[in-house]
Amino acid sequence: MKNHLLGAISAVVLLSACNQPTQTKNEKKEVVVSDVRKVVSPKPVATYDQKYASSTHSNDLNNWHFSVKLYETPKTFWYRMEIVDRALEIRDTVVFPNLGMEMQPALKKGREPYSCLVGFLDGQGNFLEYKKVVSGEKGLIVKQTQTYYVSTKKLAENRR
Repeated sequence: MKNHLLGAISAVVLLSACNQPTQTKNEKKEVVVSDVRKVVSPKPVATYDQKYASSTHSNDLNNWHFSVKLYETPKTFWYRMEIVDRALEIRDTVVFPNLGMEMQPALKKGREPYSCLVGFLDGQGNFLEYKKVVSGEKGLIVKQTQTYYVSTKKLAENRR
């Protein structure tokens, strides 16, 4: 009796395991990110601030800064960028690409003395550069440095 019961339980376990859908490592779950943000934070999501070096170290009357701040907007991939360069204040919009994941904006010091890289973090936490903000002899420059997009096999087949 025990052998029959043990055999029946084993058969049920094997059959239920065989009917489970399997997902290979190459298959990725499709993530749908909403185009509209439900809650918009009034605080900056990323901030970069650098104080200008004063020519007279004892008395810095101007207290000049170079700063970049990113704020959320009601649109998920759109961010308001506020730049302060000495006495100049500029507002611009950064539209990140929809790569099928929640965007985590990030700011990083650039190679030039007063510069900031605007980008985002990928799924592994690596910084991906998107724009560059530079304060230099020619004034303030905001330049897109990289382009990102998602290509699918289905889309490529439709274009043939």
